[in-house]
Amino acid sequence: MQHRFLVLLAIFWAPAVWAGNNAGGAFTVWLDTGQSKCYNNTVEIPCPAEGQAFHGQDAQYQGPARSYTKLDGSGNPVPEDAASWVMVRDNVTGLVWEVKENGDGTKEYSNPHDADNTYTWCDTDPATNGGSEGNCGIHNTKGFINALNNASFGGHTDWRLPTLKELQTLVDYAGINPAIAATFFPDTRLDDEYWSATPCTNYTDRAFSVYFYSGVGDANNKSIGSLYVRAVRGGTGSAASYTDNGDGTVTDMATGLMWVQASADTDDDGSPDRTSWQEALAWCQNLELAGYTDWRLPNINELSSIVDYAKSAPVINTTFFPDTRSADYWSATTYAGYTSHVWRVDFNGYGGYSAYDKVYSYYVRCVRGQQFGSFVFDPISDQTAGSPFQIRITAQDQGGNIVSYYNGSVQITSDVGDVTPADVTLVNGQASVTVSITGTGDTRLYADDGIHPQGQSNVFTVSSFSWPMFLPAVTAGHP
Repeated sequence: MQHRFLVLLAIFWAPAVWAGNNAGGAFTVWLDTGQSKCYNNTVEIPCPAEGQAFHGQDAQYQGPARSYTKLDGSGNPVPEDAASWVMVRDNVTGLVWEVKENGDGTKEYSNPHDADNTYTWCDTDPATNGGSEGNCGIHNTKGFINALNNASFGGHTDWRLPTLKELQTLVDYAGINPAIAATFFPDTRLDDEYWSATPCTNYTDRAFSVYFYSGVGDANNKSIGSLYVRAVRGGTGSAASYTDNGDGTVTDMATGLMWVQASADTDDDGSPDRTSWQEALAWCQNLELAGYTDWRLPNINELSSIVDYAKSAPVINTTFFPDTRSADYWSATTYAGYTSHVWRVDFNGYGGYSAYDKVYSYYVRCVRGQQFGSFVFDPISDQTAGSPFQIRITAQDQGGNIVSYYNGSVQITSDVGDVTPADVTLVNGQASVTVSITGTGDTRLYADDGIHPQGQSNVFTVSSFSWPMFLPAVTAGHP
């Protein structure tokens, strides 16, 4: 499998099977793909200017940079150059990953962290297994996860098999062999794939996996395949939450990305059209819709964010994207292993992603906007406990712009006591409200809606109330 980079499966229609939470929701923040170079149909080129051929590809729109922290066995951060660590925290998604060890080619099942161990896929919960529990014999994924939780690995008992979208966040599309940050994830095996918890909707006997030699995500047989596993916990994943803007666009409230509702209709005949990759880039760059002119072709992570693995042919929410074809759609991300190829997502019933030749013809859906960043407080000065003061909170994207479509409630908390009121409603992405705090000491305020990354204020001091001191009046003649 050393040279595999394309996976093509024959997919046929089958009734949808509910895949539960393992279907994998969208992330509120997707990592940048890591791609920093531009390409034409075959080779690297200087990144083209607006109006030039091949403008608008992945490298020209940077998202949140990768940021990892090594953790010891108690979950404490260790220096980046530390020689020993057992977990890695993704500082963008919030996910905490198991680190593998002893990649010497010999399986050692007494050590669940051994990099060479492989497992069959097993999920006995009908709500999440996609209609088939897989092979739950010896050395299966459920037993592997149970071993970590029974041992309270890293001080936690909520380890689980990652969803496909979670596993995909580890893929570094800037390179291959490996397509992962080996500095933080040593002993990653490149001769086969890593299981995800996401079952294949159309084929109940298959579940998705990721191949870290190249980054490909595809479906493997649950019962026959014995693949590698990396456990995960925590994170900021959230189900996609769409708003139909009524102007031909749809906003994903989880990511903040705005999508063209219809697939590209390049000949204006009322039905979607296939184009080459170069034509897809140009179509999105030249698009004017709903008063916006900054449309672009989505990168592979952004395009993957709208896949719904609980759906079947096409694997997307057709209430909001009704004309989606059960076929391949272009991304803006070139495949680093063969620069004549580009990543695409298959919406035909299983939603895998791989790389095909740029001169082929696939469908197009354009996107715009930066991803949702966080809630931001205006600076807060020192305060007195119990005394009212005003705060201002804004929902901002990764570029620091107010997310004007955000209308929702956030919970306000502090480090030192209760905040009143505890719930604040943002309208058009902002709110100004008078609050008070009961406790005293140095603190921050925190804003959290349970979906997006938590926002926090600057540190300020809350002091106790002091009664004014009254000196006795001085009577004339009495010093």
